[in-house]
Amino acid sequence: MSKVLLGHMYLAKNLKCGGVIGFSWKDKGRKKEDAKTIRKWLKRGLAVELLVRYEGDPEPKICTRNFKVPCACQEVDRG
Repeated sequence: MSKVLLGHMYLAKNLKCGGVIGFSWKDKGRKKEDAKTIRKWLKRGLAVELLVRYEGDPEPKICTRNFKVPCACQEVDRG
């Protein structure tokens, strides 16, 4: 049984915890917008990854720093 391809998505990841802070689907005709978004993420010091998504794939780990939920990046800050 083959998985259904959902598409490609760019992920912006926190370098401290590896959690996702932002994402954007890669769509045709959005090359300039995608480049602008990625530039902004890189300027903020985030890691950017292009991920192929298939139906049924697990969700990427989310950085919960701003949700009043403990996150690994907060533990690093307390060091």
